[in-house]
Amino acid sequence: MIMKEYPEPNYFVTLAAAEGSIDPKIGEFLPGSYTIGVNGLVEIAVIPWLPRSPWPPPWPQGWDSFTNRDEAAWYTLASGNVVVTPGDRALVEREVVVFPEYSEKSHTIFRYPRAKYEGLVHEIEHLRQEPMHDRDAWRLNELGESAIADLLRNTLPTAALTDYARAILCLTP
Repeated sequence: MIMKEYPEPNYFVTLAAAEGSIDPKIGEFLPGSYTIGVNGLVEIAVIPWLPRSPWPPPWPQGWDSFTNRDEAAWYTLASGNVVVTPGDRALVEREVVVFPEYSEKSHTIFRYPRAKYEGLVHEIEHLRQEPMHDRDAWRLNELGESAIADLLRNTLPTAALTDYARAILCLTP
């Protein structure tokens, strides 16, 4: 993974299938899941399902043995920074989860309106098909006015990220 150790607003962005970057079993329970890597500091999981109940979500009991899509979704949430999933409202919903078992880290959930979520997934799938021409990442500015760029420029700054990640990504506090 490429990472800049100094503040860089035009940071590197990678796209991957979640089963390749989170856990091989994710694809079995959450097909169509992806990760967006942001400069090696933040991983955004884009998953088609995250249950609303129980709330707050439970801490994964078996890190290596989830057996259904709810457990796979909670595992994905607990093991990352940010999750984007479809919601049922007209506006983006933001929720922050702090698990009592690991209270040093916050996890942010963005529930996108269904059409916006589907547009994001379509764009990820399209970009993953493009030739990379001997590189392994895009720069944020190369993404133009895309759904991915909108997520990174307008939604990610509202996530519960560390001060270090905010500084390196040039995000306002």
